[in-house]
Amino acid sequence: MEIRLEQIGKRFNRKWIIRHVDMDLLPGKSYVIRGSNGSGKSTILKLISGYLTPSEGTRLIRGEKSDQLTADHEDFTIVAPYLDLYTEMTLEEAISFHFSFKQKNEINVESLFADLNLPMHKSLKGFSSGMLQRVKLGLAFCTDSPCLLLDEPVMNLDEAGIQWFETQLALQRGKRTIVIASNDTESEIKGAEGTFFIDRGTVKKSS
Repeated sequence: MEIRLEQIGKRFNRKWIIRHVDMDLLPGKSYVIRGSNGSGKSTILKLISGYLTPSEGTRLIRGEKSDQLTADHEDFTIVAPYLDLYTEMTLEEAISFHFSFKQKNEINVESLFADLNLPMHKSLKGFSSGMLQRVKLGLAFCTDSPCLLLDEPVMNLDEAGIQWFETQLALQRGKRTIVIASNDTESEIKGAEGTFFIDRGTVKKSS
């Protein structure tokens, strides 16, 4: 899916988080946004998805201007620390609930979660932070959407979890637009076809 941000800026009250951001994201390509904590990486992902509306500038989806909130639109799947699961559910219930409003892709959901050795009938309340992160990533990988947005995806994952993430991410490349916000974690930045650096609210691209 083609996404373009033109001179995008976002402020909260009087404070500008980012300004004058230009980004072109092409179908089937993978990108990484690198920067320190608080630099605005998560804000950019929210603006891409429509979770936030810009304070200035234009957001274009497939060449058409799009100002409305579209975070729940079928075009986008996002995994982020600020988006939580319903922990009152079991894993089986969470999977069923997720795909009651999202479309599945060709990945076999049952097989993917079986490989993770997660208890299907246990309440998510009893899951560790690493287990919950695997659930969120697994749901995202199995969702049919042209754009996948991942905010610090290896957060809370152990070594085995990171290896699983790398394997699954490799299978996603080329099939949809992928954008990862990263604190320079090797597993998140390797393989990216385009890199954006954010510093003091401005973004520069390095191919």
